[in-house]
Amino acid sequence: QIGFLSLLEDILKILGTKLGKSIKRLFGLTVSLVAAAQRRLDQTHSEAEGDEGPEEPADADKDDEMAESVSPLRQTRLVRQLGVKRLSQFFRLPIDHTFSAYMPALYRTAVTPRLGLFDRENTQTPSSLFELFDAWSIHADTAMYLVGYDDRTLSKVYDCLVATNVKAGVLIRIFDMIERILALSVDNESISSSLVQPYMEHLLSNLSECIRRATQSRTAPSIDLVAQREIALLSKLSPHVADPTQAKTLLDLFLGQLRRRSKGISEKARTDMLVIVRNLLRKVPDLSDASDGLGRQTFETLSSLFQTLRSRGARLALVSAFEELSDIVPAYGAISKEVVALNSYSTTRLDQPDFDRRLAAFASINEEHWQNLPSNDWKPILFNTLFFIQDEEELSIRSNAALSMKKFIDRFSSDLTFEPFQLCFNRILFPGLKRALRSKYDPVHAEVL
Repeated sequence: QIGFLSLLEDILKILGTKLGKSIKRLFGLTVSLVAAAQRRLDQTHSEAEGDEGPEEPADADKDDEMAESVSPLRQTRLVRQLGVKRLSQFFRLPIDHTFSAYMPALYRTAVTPRLGLFDRENTQTPSSLFELFDAWSIHADTAMYLVGYDDRTLSKVYDCLVATNVKAGVLIRIFDMIERILALSVDNESISSSLVQPYMEHLLSNLSECIRRATQSRTAPSIDLVAQREIALLSKLSPHVADPTQAKTLLDLFLGQLRRRSKGISEKARTDMLVIVRNLLRKVPDLSDASDGLGRQTFETLSSLFQTLRSRGARLALVSAFEELSDIVPAYGAISKEVVALNSYSTTRLDQPDFDRRLAAFASINEEHWQNLPSNDWKPILFNTLFFIQDEEELSIRSNAALSMKKFIDRFSSDLTFEPFQLCFNRILFPGLKRALRSKYDPVHAEVL
């Protein structure tokens, strides 16, 4: 049996679709071998937990050597493993997959008995059963096999995201599966209603935990490797979110990614996230509370990005998200107008700032409103000034940003015991000025001093 399954690998690679009607016969025979192997394993009642046996050898000669050197129990496990791998090959062939008649027996013998330990068995490398699920996710007609016979299947795949010590390679393969399912669901309502919506909450919960673990890890080299894939996946999930609870979970994930200072997240990726955050804000309940909760967290995250985002597209996306938040939270309305003006661009000259609007906004802050601005409104202003004071080309913008900082210090010095202003100075202005002192441009360095 081991020799036949090894030979079948080469047959499928070389002949593939040329097998014609023989494909069904070979598929049925492979299912029978897997079923027989599983029955023998069930009868022993001594299968080691989480052990699928050794991985498939590289060639047929090694298969024969292994078959002679291992115990009958190990041989039976190897038959099951090789059989499942051959089944994966069948499903990857570019043919019309008409294997539905075999699916109940396949699930009963090869899939359901292994689901209990699936997330434990797939932490280091994808198992043969994982490869089978991966093959099903490629085509619309086989993707339904993931839910049609055991509704635990997709849940167990998503549980691998939070399995202990799961490797980056496994995470990336899971991301591939999810993205393929989402792509198939765009034009297929049946897939959307059966594979996407019922599992959305479970997926978002596990993905949130996966990202939390990655950001807390101090040694994992995979943080930046999977960061881009996580962001891309979250972006593709957002159009499928309709439930307010799911929207809140997804918004939490995006805000956490936006707060990260990792170089592995490009400014283009942050721009894409800001566009999605803007679209999510209307779907999230309880954002109207400006004093606490998710609304305040969103405000502070968006405010902090004014210090770091540099490109025109990124800043316009940030301004758009900030405006959307101010429409939901009326308390941010007044300062939102100033922030929009500070980041305005010319409508007649490409990629050029609108200096008239920007200088008018600085004049409004520095001459009219600085004494009455609450500490919360100073946060986006300070982050903007810390960005503009490092503009080595525009003296007028740089000097006005410095004047705004001085006005804040004057406002702060009038009541040194007022804790909110102390926090703004200690957490925003002072650390930002220290970082700005590292600038290699002498005019910037002089302005900061």
